[in-house]
Amino acid sequence: MRYFVPKFRSIHHLLVVLVLAWLVVFIYHERYSPYFHAKACKWPRVSEYETVDGSETPAPDDAGFDAQLETAHIMLIADPQLIDNHTYPGRNELLLDLSKHTADAYLKKNYRALTRFTQPDHIIFLGDYLDNGRESSNTYYAHEMNRFRAIFKKPSFVQNFLTSTPGNHDIGFGNGVIEDSKTRFEENFGPLNYHTTINHVQIISLDTPSLSATEENIREDTSKYVDFLDSQPKTGPRILLTHVPLYRDPAIQKCGPFRESDSFVLGGGYQYQNSLTKELSKEILEKIKPDLIFSGDDHDYCDIIHESTHLEDPPVREITVKSISMAMGIKYPAVQLLTISANTGSEKSYDDPTIHYQTSICYLPTPYINIFSYVIMSVISGLMILWWNIKHRSTRLQAYGSLSSYPLRSLAESVITVPASSGNPKTSTKLSNFLKGQDLAEDINTVPLPLYTYTHVNSSSKWTQKLHKKLKKVTNSLEKSIYKLSVVEFMIKWNITGFLKHSTGLGVFIIGLYYFGFYLTL
Repeated sequence: MRYFVPKFRSIHHLLVVLVLAWLVVFIYHERYSPYFHAKACKWPRVSEYETVDGSETPAPDDAGFDAQLETAHIMLIADPQLIDNHTYPGRNELLLDLSKHTADAYLKKNYRALTRFTQPDHIIFLGDYLDNGRESSNTYYAHEMNRFRAIFKKPSFVQNFLTSTPGNHDIGFGNGVIEDSKTRFEENFGPLNYHTTINHVQIISLDTPSLSATEENIREDTSKYVDFLDSQPKTGPRILLTHVPLYRDPAIQKCGPFRESDSFVLGGGYQYQNSLTKELSKEILEKIKPDLIFSGDDHDYCDIIHESTHLEDPPVREITVKSISMAMGIKYPAVQLLTISANTGSEKSYDDPTIHYQTSICYLPTPYINIFSYVIMSVISGLMILWWNIKHRSTRLQAYGSLSSYPLRSLAESVITVPASSGNPKTSTKLSNFLKGQDLAEDINTVPLPLYTYTHVNSSSKWTQKLHKKLKKVTNSLEKSIYKLSVVEFMIKWNITGFLKHSTGLGVFIIGLYYFGFYLTL
């Protein structure tokens, strides 16, 4: 066995080996794993010939494949939903801080790896940026915004960094939309309804939480914006962005093989509804006439086709993007990669109503695997340090000997004399037996304490009853003191004090290595 397990002549050698092992584990989980998954994500290539679901159709024989295509790469991010003090009511404050740190670190390191290796031209968010953005005080909201900006920084190579699509956790939903929260959202993230053009494709973001209200003062601005888009002639492809997915019939419209849960379940609750109503969805499709829809809110992936109510209008594909967060109840967080193109060849013009695109899922590392690895490493480190200290306990025993020779123990034995009036033979017998057992050792000669005497107490005497109570308290106190001495003896005998010292020192160093060497350097 000694040929496979190195012999550690000093505890410092063992600690150095453990630190190096921790360093390797940190490098793998905090650096290599995020970049490995990011490098596995490739931008989908676009051809001129796609169907509505993004798949290619056979090209004509005389069609050239050398047509010049301008491509734009767009990364879509849904539901970061930074957990805060309101996310887990009743959770211990220390555990809550640890949960926030773990979720933030996951988002930060993976977002950085994704943007570094994929180099997107544009980044679009689909709502629910903060878990309790709608009801936070202004001071707390400012603090949470600083967290969001620290995690999701705009890279210098990104042309558009669009965060204007509002979610129900940002402003509320339906008649529960909070006007002050809408104003605060616009100040920090941008206009609630907007449109822009990327590569000659119109990108339209819609405030569907407000549009879902029945109160006119809440839905008025978004309703007018939809009517405005309806009045404008459609001269090119349109992509609609909405936090809340459009209505779908789960029995007919299946979400596809990439969804984790079995089906898309329609429902709602306080300040949320996981799809728009059938009537509102129909109105949006008829007035905006999108060619492609991206939504969020559900956290899981869903890919469906909306059939048009008019024969002249083509069917519309909607993709519900998976959440990027590890805390949203899904096993495999992800972002969506979208490549769109505008053909600049002689046979095509920019007002071509056909959208040319391809899209794919980009998966992040599986959550909690790193936490599991750290727990296993902690157990292994603790066991190895404990093994070393127990193995070298003999030197400590020679230095300190047995506790029976300690002055404190001798003093305790000499003063434990229970008078004849103490009145409880069971206590004295128990104490005598206890002290006998504390000094048993193979190489130590001990003399047991004599059994304490017992004399009946006259219950009619108040003075003797008070004396009995005081003596009982003293006896109990001395029993506890000697019990503590036995614990100390056990710790010294098995060198537990050395184990605590070494494991604590290693733990502090490892935490510092992680925090300053990995987390703060992101």
